[in-house]
Amino acid sequence: EAVLPLGNTLRAISERSLCFTVQAQTTLALEELWKTYQEGTLQQKLQEFLITEEIKQLVGSEVKLTVKIDEQEYKSAGWDLIVSETQGNSSYNPLHIFSRAI
Repeated sequence: EAVLPLGNTLRAISERSLCFTVQAQTTLALEELWKTYQEGTLQQKLQEFLITEEIKQLVGSEVKLTVKIDEQEYKSAGWDLIVSETQGNSSYNPLHIFSRAI
């Protein structure tokens, strides 16, 4: 709730990396996620949520997080949602959000 727009669910986090698998429940939710990504709001919220004061102290300096969502993956997930919404089924193409501290 603190990071993802309404209608998006965190489905998995990969070990040893920051790769989040997100499921958008509707095309509108997916569009809102993409919008927050493009505006930088998603990066900002992830930065605030993941980079705690404790982590900054452990590293000994500021930590800047970068966020990447592949545009082709976004378009593919959108197409899958359109098809599933028209057919009334719940299959989806997950969207992966890659994040890296620099």
